[in-house]
Amino acid sequence: MLQNACSPLDSSTQEVPSKQVALVPSLSDFAKTIRDENAAIHAAVAAAVRDVLPHVLSLGRAARAAKRQLRKRQFGNWVRRECKVSWRHVQRCMAVTEAYEINATRVSHDELSHLSFRGRASLLTPPKPRQRKPGEPRQPASSRMTNCAASLSR
Repeated sequence: MLQNACSPLDSSTQEVPSKQVALVPSLSDFAKTIRDENAAIHAAVAAAVRDVLPHVLSLGRAARAAKRQLRKRQFGNWVRRECKVSWRHVQRCMAVTEAYEINATRVSHDELSHLSFRGRASLLTPPKPRQRKPGEPRQPASSRMTNCAASLSR
């Protein structure tokens, strides 16, 4: 990768009889630097996405264990006060962990490794039930279970 290629006034000079001329990187040099750095960014993000799942599972397991030790309705306040983490983020990690442990035999780690956090959560957790409109009949339980199973097999 080029060092300081984006600096329009490069400090390197070339000796010319009785003159010094500053070498300015060309547009193709800038384009190469931008392409190389963009590729490096994408590689770093892909590596981070692959490496995040074990951390999400660890956080979710620790949060569930801590929740079992606290009295009812104290967990959220404890998370905000002691962990300095968003309560909603901890809830999401717990949901992904629970879903992963339930569906671990149906969803491989490789299928999850390329997904974002939200992608993992949506793949692992069943869809929320659709809100019924007033006067609309309830959906039978058997079809609700079929819809849930179908969403997990995607």
